[in-house]
Amino acid sequence: MLARGQQAPAAEIPWNEVGRNWFLALWQSSTRDDGPVSLFLVDPVGGRYLVHAWPAQTNVSLDDWSGDGHRVLLTGTGTAQVMDLASGATQTVAGSPDIWGAGFTAPKGTNLALVVARPQNGAGVAYLTRTDLAGGHPLILGDGVQQWLYFPDGASLVVNGTGALRVIDNSGHQLRTIPAPSGQPCRPIRWWADHRLLVACGSFELWLVPPGGGEPQRLTIAPAPADSPTTFGNSNIYALGSDLYMQAEGPCGYGYLAKVNSDGTTTAVDVPGATDRGLRQVVLGTDGHNRLGLLATPPCENNHSSSLSWFNPTTRRLDILLGPGVNGGKVLGALEFPDLK
Repeated sequence: MLARGQQAPAAEIPWNEVGRNWFLALWQSSTRDDGPVSLFLVDPVGGRYLVHAWPAQTNVSLDDWSGDGHRVLLTGTGTAQVMDLASGATQTVAGSPDIWGAGFTAPKGTNLALVVARPQNGAGVAYLTRTDLAGGHPLILGDGVQQWLYFPDGASLVVNGTGALRVIDNSGHQLRTIPAPSGQPCRPIRWWADHRLLVACGSFELWLVPPGGGEPQRLTIAPAPADSPTTFGNSNIYALGSDLYMQAEGPCGYGYLAKVNSDGTTTAVDVPGATDRGLRQVVLGTDGHNRLGLLATPPCENNHSSSLSWFNPTTRRLDILLGPGVNGGKVLGALEFPDLK
């Protein structure tokens, strides 16, 4: 692997080492929106491999990273595209303007799951479909799906619902239901380390739900009314040892890091260089020990620097991997290597 700040071409990516604690990141050379955009594969210490480069004013975003680590799903250029990280070759996904949500199938990402809008009675209805990597040969799995999560073996997936989450197979047949832990609409977020489902219900409730049945565990509660104007929701949560850290959502696209207290309430965590500048903090994952992967980006205005880093909330040490402090510019988006349980 490369050392922090070193750069190499994609041809030198050590694929046998790519895995947990690696990141994909979009980086722009200018703190304004007028610079070229680069896609980097970033190793755990901050070495970077240039996968692809776009000219200035290109609008592109990262949507998903395949489970085998070799492909990325990109949107924002007027189309959705699947890029091979080794060669930089891309293929356009059919029906891109009507895609409301997209991701790779588990476990390796050999197909796509797409939420596609289709007109019905004068309105758009969201249909979850399974397609090949070019968006061809679509198979409808269900309607009214806003969020889904594949089981690690890829044979079935769980989708959002009220009263119950549905488990369906790759043909769209319902296999069973999982009782929802709340009367509010619930959606699957990701797999917890002990193979339970992390489920979000409403705006604030985060739960751990055994997929095979059993008592769910509530992790967070709604904030006090006095906090509601500045806390709009809880979107994800991560464990570091016995402590829980959460990504909270605020106004104008602002997000901040918070520690979960024993009663389910939360306390904001100061991240050096990000909190005082009002940057949105997106939690990408953990290193499996004591650090969180953080993406710090501007919430409302674009003309600010932003960075990708490791952050230890106990020692408050921030190790920047990409962006100001390493190579300048700003980080537009990032994904941590997919961690399928």
